[in-house]
Amino acid sequence: MLGIVTEEQRRKARSLIENPETFESLPQRCIEDRAFLLWQIPAFDIWSSWSAFQDENTRVSGEYWLRRVQWNPSKELPSHVAPPTAIASEAILPKRVLNGVLMGLSIQLPEHFFPDPLYLDPSEVCVEVKSERHHLRYHFVPQGSPSTMQNWLTETIQTLDAFLPESTVLRPDWRDFSG
Repeated sequence: MLGIVTEEQRRKARSLIENPETFESLPQRCIEDRAFLLWQIPAFDIWSSWSAFQDENTRVSGEYWLRRVQWNPSKELPSHVAPPTAIASEAILPKRVLNGVLMGLSIQLPEHFFPDPLYLDPSEVCVEVKSERHHLRYHFVPQGSPSTMQNWLTETIQTLDAFLPESTVLRPDWRDFSG
């Protein structure tokens, strides 16, 4: 009986997607070091997030740690106690690539999205960008017809995924099952 997950599993998976620095099987990252976060939670597909962190070492080199976390609700066994099974990967991302992603985002932000009540996939997307002086968190709901923001989203995901190996690290358990 795959694909019917509990609300508790969804809640925990969403928390992990929105807070990828908490993924235990990869090196621990601090939320304060997170410069970029993009996540999408589609109704009928894999939940994913991409984040960029700068620690002491990457600040010196001008690079970022790029992390992708994914959860596939359609392959999950329903459980009220077992945590959802998530996978992740991490790699170095050159600063020029993240700068290109952010430049593309700055062009798209004037658009405003309103959900189409007839659209059958109520996906949710969030982009978060932080610097020492600024913090932007932008939510939108993609609509059925392609838009420049959706094109940016697709191009950004392809760009970031090109730097990451296959996701092979499984999250073994959760620190707190009660959550």
